[in-house]
Amino acid sequence: YRWKSLGSVTAFTNASGLAGYRAKYVDDTDKTPYDHVFFEVPGRNDLLIWVSGKLFSQENFDRLVDSVSWK
Repeated sequence: YRWKSLGSVTAFTNASGLAGYRAKYVDDTDKTPYDHVFFEVPGRNDLLIWVSGKLFSQENFDRLVDSVSWK
């Protein structure tokens, strides 16, 4: 990974009720090119769901993030 630093972290709950964190990393060009989302897995503090927006448009990525669930 070419991340220099963490730009920001925002806590949120998606449409499926999962608690998550949207992170923006600063790369070596001093930009935050795409979002990373980390979800807490309910009842499993040993697991984490990580979703990267690198391959998606922002609209499609946001729809994907809202659709993540854990049963």
